[in-house]
Amino acid sequence: MIQELPAIDILALNICDTVVHEQRIGNLSMIGLFYNLFLPDFPVRLPRISIYAAISEIRRPARMLIRLVDAHQTIIVQSETPLLPNVTLPQQHVTVFNQVNVHYSGKYSVQVFADDILITEAPLTLHRTTAK
Repeated sequence: MIQELPAIDILALNICDTVVHEQRIGNLSMIGLFYNLFLPDFPVRLPRISIYAAISEIRRPARMLIRLVDAHQTIIVQSETPLLPNVTLPQQHVTVFNQVNVHYSGKYSVQVFADDILITEAPLTLHRTTAK
């Protein structure tokens, strides 16, 4: 039995503060890349988390889901986007989550799904800083 390839391939997945789009030349600049955050207290509201995904292949129309989950796979926030083949690749996709509430320090993950199949994920660890 031949297993069908996933609908999309992800070339890069980055977490950052913000992504700036340079309209004149069409490039994107990621500002404040991170995979660890050091915070003084929990629960906390993160003002913004930007997710950059470079899609290297879109084999068929698909529903892309990007979500932030905790260590127990509880969904904190998510966004869904339809994808269509026959676009210029790699395609750059930015998802912005504003006012994200997290309740405890620990391991989180940004996950990318295509049609309910996990394609890739990026780790995010939230650390509690100690007072000095």
